[in-house]
Amino acid sequence: MAKKKTAKEIKEEPLEKQLWKAADNRRTRELSPEDISQIANTYRNWRTGEDDFNFAERFAALRAEFEAQLEDEARLNKAIQENLAKVRMPQAEGRK
Repeated sequence: MAKKKTAKEIKEEPLEKQLWKAADNRRTRELSPEDISQIANTYRNWRTGEDDFNFAERFAALRAEFEAQLEDEARLNKAIQENLAKVRMPQAEGRK
């Protein structure tokens, strides 16, 4: 694991290396026109819903999946009830 540099060690680094690190920092990075265009297009697509997401298709698939899960639940609940009905608990002595 690399040793963390002290403030003095960082100040002694060449200015070019310090500037490169600052430029690589996301919080202080200058955005190019291409970056700004990509961000703006992404935002516009999000606001207008112009993406690869088809709500009707996705909803239909989720609904079918949910209905299948409900059928499985009913089948499993029935099996559990049938198995519970077969369980006979021994009675403790002195109890009837």
